[in-house]
Amino acid sequence: MYLYRAPNNVYFTRICLAKSLRDIGFPFDVKVSLLTRDRSEAVIRNIDVAGTLKKLIKSIDEHTRINDFIRYVDEVINQLRTQFAQIDRPSSIIPQRQSKLTPAREVELIPPKPQICFNEALTQFVASKHKAGIRLLSVKQLTQRIEHFITFTSATQVTHITSADAMQYRDTLLTQGRSYKSNKEYLAATFQFFKWCKLMNYCTQNPFESVTIAPVSGLLSPLNNHYV
Repeated sequence: MYLYRAPNNVYFTRICLAKSLRDIGFPFDVKVSLLTRDRSEAVIRNIDVAGTLKKLIKSIDEHTRINDFIRYVDEVINQLRTQFAQIDRPSSIIPQRQSKLTPAREVELIPPKPQICFNEALTQFVASKHKAGIRLLSVKQLTQRIEHFITFTSATQVTHITSADAMQYRDTLLTQGRSYKSNKEYLAATFQFFKWCKLMNYCTQNPFESVTIAPVSGLLSPLNNHYV
């Protein structure tokens, strides 16, 4: 598994990365020379190398920078290579693996996403509205409606909210006896808050982007035109 022989008869470990990782700039695969043409020896080395690479790839998260990942792979692989048995050439030097990183790859680095709690984000959001000259009453109403959502959710970080949470909140609003107009305004306030959070890079998407609420007529009404 993951073992293949190159045209020069040297064995390699090769593991392809998931499409979701490739789409954001990670390499198509990771290939590591096992430094041997002997299959039985390659099989033994492949067990350690493949297992290590799989763990490294699995550890990739939203904070992982592409070049840092590549460098760490090289570092770990070089450590493994020093453990390869050198029965035939005990005094030989193990070649060091060193990837060439180009400036183009540096552009593809994934910036770390700030982790921010709701209260801190709301404080910044309100301050931004005051600086923009929004009326005090409007800011107060926005704050109250956003706080209503914060009280509803069990999450503590902005980035933890998903579209499923947004839909559950909408359904909860519909059971609390408000008018269609009031429910629409509550959703519009949270929509605007998460739109601001997305612009601040506190979340990668606005979970309320496609959440709508039906008036009495049954027509869906978008929220995007509220509190602009």
